[in-house]
Formats: sequence, structure tokens, C-alpha cells
Amino acid sequence: MMKKIAFVLFVLAISLSGNADTYLLSVGVSDYCDESNYRGIKDLRGAANDARSINDFFARQGKIHNILLTDADATRGNILQQMTKLYSQAAEGDQIVFFLACHGGRGGFIVHDSAIYYTEIVEKMAQSKARSKVI
Repeated sequence: MMKKIAFVLFVLAISLSGNADTYLLSVGVSDYCDESNYRGIKDLRGAANDARSINDFFARQGKIHNILLTDADATRGNILQQMTKLYSQAAEGDQIVFFLACHGGRGGFIVHDSAIYYTEIVEKMAQSKARSKVI
């Protein structure tokens, strides 16, 4: 129940931001790479679907620029590349959103092929002109 309440509050906070454009990168990893450095990581049920649901919700809100990466497309390199590409388009009055559903690890997250660290995410988002940034 608390997860549903948190989700509703998250969605309301984002959708109430007025006339700003939203730049959303939605990432979900359900299927992990067998050749990754993280052997033994179990696949997740629903993580990719969660990313699709967030992406679909925002796509219906209008003024959205979005990229959806799931499973094999959600590699460390691709995520960082798409963050740079998407978030560099945002203006000062816009908002950028990073949604990630996957396994967590020390200081970061385990994506399809490797780890992506929280500091890397924050650094990429800090490069954007947008003042409103949500992880």
C-alpha cells in the first residue's frame, strides 16, 4: 500500500509543474545479461513493465520528450549516452526525470550489463539547464 501511495505522490508532483516540458528517461531491467560481471543476479519480474507504465503515463500528459530503455537496451553505456542526449535539450524552466527499476548495489544500480553509480546519474543530470530534476 505504501508503494502505491508513494507512486501517486510522485506522479502528482511531476504532473503539477505547469507549462514546463518534461524530459523523461525511463529504464527498467527485468532480464539480466548472462555475460555480465554480475553473474548470479536473478532476473526481476515487472521492472521493465514498471518503466513502460511510467513512460506511458507521462506520454499521455503532453509536452513530454521521452526515451524508454528496457532489458538489453538498458546497458550502462546506452543509459549514460541517452541521459546526455535527452537532458541536454531541456531549458531552464523544464524538468528532467530519471526513472529506474532494477537491482540495487553499493552506491548504485545494476543495469543489464554492468553497474551505474548514483554519482554518475547525478553528474549527468547536473549538466542539464533544467532547474527541476527528479530521480
